[in-house]
Parts: sequence; C-alpha cells; structure tokens
Amino acid sequence: MKEILKYKELLYFLVHKELRVRYRNTFFGYFWTLLEPLGLMLIFTLVFMVIARVSIENYTLFLVSGLIPFMYTQHAVTRGTKSLTSNGSLIKKIYFPRELFPITITVSSLVNLLISLILVAAYSLYINGSIPLMGIAVLPLVILLQTVLLLGIVFIFSCINVYFRDVEFIVSLLIRGWMYLSAVMYPLLQVKEQLGDFYLLFQLNPMVTILTIYRWIFHGGELTPTLGMISYTVAISLFLFFAGWAFFKKMSRKIGEVM
Repeated sequence: MKEILKYKELLYFLVHKELRVRYRNTFFGYFWTLLEPLGLMLIFTLVFMVIARVSIENYTLFLVSGLIPFMYTQHAVTRGTKSLTSNGSLIKKIYFPRELFPITITVSSLVNLLISLILVAAYSLYINGSIPLMGIAVLPLVILLQTVLLLGIVFIFSCINVYFRDVEFIVSLLIRGWMYLSAVMYPLLQVKEQLGDFYLLFQLNPMVTILTIYRWIFHGGELTPTLGMISYTVAISLFLFFAGWAFFKKMSRKIGEVM
C-alpha cells in the first residue's frame, strides 16, 4: 500500500486518462455515463413491467437503484479483467506497481457510479420526497464495501487473463448471468416465495445484499438486509480483497515475461 501511495500522481493520471479516452470521439461524451443506464432502464421497464407484468410500486426507481450499482460491477470487472493485457507495452517498458492498472479501472468506474447516483438520488427525492438520513450515512459504506469486493475480483481475473486470454470472454458471459442472479430486475420477495428453503443459497451472492442496501436507501426496498447477511457480505468481500491482492502479488512477478 505504501508503494502504491508513492505513485498516487501516476494513479491520478491513469484514471484521468481512462475517463477521457473512454468517451473520446463520441457525440454525447460524458453524458453516456447517464444515457447508458437510462436506455437499459427503459428496455427493462418495457420487458418486466409491461410484458412480464412485474408488480412493484415505483418500478423505474426500483430498477434504476439496482441497475446503476450493478453497472459499476459490470464495467469494473469486464474492463478490469483486460487492464493488464491492454497495457502490456507499458508494463514491459518501466517498473511501477502492477496493481495500479486494476485499481485505475475500478476507480474510473467508481467515478461513473458517483455521477450516476446523483441521478438516482434526484429521482428518489422526486418520487419519495426525501432520503432517510440513515441511508445517507450508509451510502458511503455500501459503496466502499462494493469497491472492496470488486477490487478483489479484478485482481484475480486480470492476472489470470495474462496467462489465459479466454478469461476475458468467459467473464463477459459470467457477468450477464451474475446480473440475473442478483435480483436487479425483479423483487427479492418473489425469489423468497419461489425458492423457499433454498433462498439462503441465493443470498450467498454478495451482490444481492449490496443491491438490497442500495434499494433500501433510494427506493425504500421490499426487504431490509439482515445483520447476518451484511456480516457475511463484509466478510466475503474482505476475504476476496486480501486473497485477490495476495494472488496478484504472487502471480504478477512474471507478467512482463509472459507478455
């Protein structure tokens, strides 16, 4: 960590470059940060509310309060997996902590999340009239928890992808399945009724608890996450973070040679 802090100026430069390059030569530029989730919100609203007849009060707010946080997960993991291979020429030229590349992608995706959450908060204020003070206090903690979880995952996948390039394609497929298994578009109450005793297995997915907290803050949420599930999510996120970082440190020693 001390070594990474020594390169904080480089980290700032890489994050700024990532944000600038991502929307370069596009007509809407940074507005795509908001346009992409809005477009998906319209599509999922049509499919699940009009066609599938999902009955949830203020469904658009319910949807966007889960969709935008999951898009943070999607962007961080899919782009973070390729963070080392896409910077191979730079890695082979000079030395600096290799962790900077996965961290750069995660932080730049976090910036997009924070911008998008302004939209969610404004819409929540319009629909509900207010956001609970407790929710405002919890919001930074759930963002931190999600970031810790994502960093651990990105550390692992980005390193493996150097040795096996198939990983980035597998991750793109898995992330779609993860979205449908995280109750982004449908209510947890329905899952609980359908699965019965197997509902606990569904909750082993840490994104379920994380998205439930987001929804509790902005939508009101149909369920409040239990202390046990929050504790489990914190534990699994910390485990993946430290295990992922240790794995990265061990495997990244030969990254330059492999590339």
